[in-house]
Amino acid sequence: MPTQPDDALGAGVLLLTIVGSYLLIAGLSLPLILQKVPPNRFYGFRSKRTLGDEEVWYRVNRLGGGFLVLSSLGTLVASLVPVLSAWPDVGSVATTLTGVVISSAVVMVVGGVWILVRG
Repeated sequence: MPTQPDDALGAGVLLLTIVGSYLLIAGLSLPLILQKVPPNRFYGFRSKRTLGDEEVWYRVNRLGGGFLVLSSLGTLVASLVPVLSAWPDVGSVATTLTGVVISSAVVMVVGGVWILVRG
C-alpha cells in the first residue's frame, strides 16, 4: 500500500505532466496564431489549398492554432479537476479526458475545413 508522501509525489508528477503538456501545445500553437510559420509540409494545417495559397495558409493556421490553444486549455481543465479533487473513479476520468481530446480534435479539423470551404 502506497504511503501518503508517495501519493503526493505521484500527484505532483501527474500535475506537472498535465501542465507541461498544455504549455508545450500552447507554445507550438503560438507561432501559428502569430502567422510566423510559412507554408511548409511539416508544421501546420496542410492541404493542397493551404499549401497553394499563402493567404489561406495563414488564415487557416491562425484559426487552427487558436483552436489548439483552446482545446488544450479544455483538456488541461478537464485533467486538473480529477487530480485536484481526488476523483476516485479512474475509468470515468479516462473517459472524460478521451471525450475532451476527441471533441477538441474534431472542432479543430471542422474549423479548418470550414475556412477552406468558405474561402
